[in-house]
Amino acid sequence: MPDTIPSDLLPGFQQEITHRWHDFISGRPLFFGGLNIRKDKKGRVVVVCYSACYFQENLTTKEARERIDLAKQEVASLADRFPQLKDEIDHSGVDYEFCYDYQTAAVVVAEERSGVFKSTIGSG
Repeated sequence: MPDTIPSDLLPGFQQEITHRWHDFISGRPLFFGGLNIRKDKKGRVVVVCYSACYFQENLTTKEARERIDLAKQEVASLADRFPQLKDEIDHSGVDYEFCYDYQTAAVVVAEERSGVFKSTIGSG
């Protein structure tokens, strides 16, 4: 697997892990590049990634699958570097959400939960 983590982002995530880990365990998100990593009410880790599309009608299922796949690689690489994140994922499991950002809010348009992909995107 190629390294998908830009090295200039790692110090910021190290600070997130160091200073906000207890907040994360309580449900507040950690931020890494274009990812939000949080725990849901059931205790599972949820990785949220976003579409690059400006207009909602340009969303495709293909983009959702590709972005979730990239998020998986990014999270795996982070877990290799940060043992507490790996332990939490191993213990709790991890789900992925792909969102469209309306600028004032974001909505989940595709997700992968327990390995099952679902999408509300029309075609593509």
